Amino acid sequence: MQETGKDVIRNRLNVAGDVVLESETGAVSIMPTEGAVGGKLIIDANGNPIKILDVQRERRIDRYSERSSIGIGVSAGLPIVGALQNLYNAGKNLGRSKHTEDYINSGSQVLNAGAGLVTAIGGNFLSSGLSLNYSNNRTSSHREESISVGSDLYVAGGVEYNGSMLHTRGLNIQNDGDTVYNITGAIIKEAGKSTVNEDSSSRGYGITISQDTFNSAGQVQNVLRPDTRTITPNMSKETSTVTGTYYTQNIDVTKGNSHYNNTGDVTVRGVDVRTGSVSGKSGDLTVESL
Repeated sequence: MQETGKDVIRNRLNVAGDVVLESETGAVSIMPTEGAVGGKLIIDANGNPIKILDVQRERRIDRYSERSSIGIGVSAGLPIVGALQNLYNAGKNLGRSKHTEDYINSGSQVLNAGAGLVTAIGGNFLSSGLSLNYSNNRTSSHREESISVGSDLYVAGGVEYNGSMLHTRGLNIQNDGDTVYNITGAIIKEAGKSTVNEDSSSRGYGITISQDTFNSAGQVQNVLRPDTRTITPNMSKETSTVTGTYYTQNIDVTKGNSHYNNTGDVTVRGVDVRTGSVSGKSGDLTVESL
């Protein structure tokens, strides 16, 4: 097995008082961050976009295995099996004999059992056989995982956004105060998206060589040059592809009032948005489930 990937280490932000993140000429972009703000959090992009986005933790796994097996099989008809059992039992009795009479009786049992085996073979030679089996199986798989890693923030004293647009993805935020949206354009809140793709394949082949112990004349066949032999090849191939898409159940909580001061549309995709109350104005509101 071989595994490679790219991990994500989140930033940490822990401040007892207020925090002001400001940009004069460009967008304010916040990559995955975790922490707490004891006062108020102000993000001021001065007319530029505000982006609080997730990044992907990547993982790639390759597996490969190969297994081969070989075996020999022997089959025998019931008359042969029974004759062999009688011969075995007669042999045990012969070994336990202690007197002349016992030897004579046990010896007779061995002769009779041996004769029974010959009779069973002679009458059922087609019921016994020998087979050689070989198989080889190869399996491989390639798996790619892309996992969303977003921000987790707690703010005690309220949040204020100032910019041309606000785009959050994979953000979990708990705000015990009010939230003010001074956004001139669109507001987009999205859940984090993770994907898993796996391709696997399996190939196998094998061969079975079988032959009867005796030929049609009742003679034991030459193992290397038998009169009759059956060769059975087999081959298999399987492939599969599994693709999955998963979304994080992100939450955006404002315990106080959420005030919208923007003219653009508001879009919520798979985010659990909660607020104590709502005021202000905005464009169209769209809520989409994922």
